[in-house]
Amino acid sequence: MDIGTRGAKRITGICACGHEGVLPGIIDNRPACRTCSNIKLNVDCKSCGAEAEH
Repeated sequence: MDIGTRGAKRITGICACGHEGVLPGIIDNRPACRTCSNIKLNVDCKSCGAEAEH
């Protein structure tokens, strides 16, 4: 599945580890957070620090 960086940043939910937020990775065909998928992607707001695409 190739959804590209912008598409990946738009997937939000709860990772298997319990993290709630942006899920840019895929592990076992399920969306995964940056930590679990070891993806370096800046999705943190510069103003408020929230993890989201503003």
